[in-house]
Amino acid sequence: METQLPYSEQVEKAVLGSLFLEASLLPDAHLEESDFYSERHRAIYRALKRLADADKPIDPLTVRAALEDTDELEAAGGVAYLASLDVDLPDIGRFDHYVEIVKDRAQQRHLIELSVGLRDVIK
Repeated sequence: METQLPYSEQVEKAVLGSLFLEASLLPDAHLEESDFYSERHRAIYRALKRLADADKPIDPLTVRAALEDTDELEAAGGVAYLASLDVDLPDIGRFDHYVEIVKDRAQQRHLIELSVGLRDVIK
């Protein structure tokens, strides 16, 4: 029986969409790439971080270019997926709550992975 690990596609999208709208939130989020369950979201977050670290503006066009530079655009869902991140505009006032959910789900996944690994060792 395969179990789905805890995550929320919508909340991960809300975090990324919020960062598209207000890039200044990025440093205070204290997120790691591994906090995102979806590989496409990890790729997008990597692009956001690279842009922020280089002190470049963050918007859908610059993120697209950053993903193209590393050949990750298709892995990130392509142009259509990037455009969809700001379709259902998140409530930026709830950004901290969205981040908390992403981190909580990441911690839950980590604990599950540890317990499965421990179970395998005990066998």
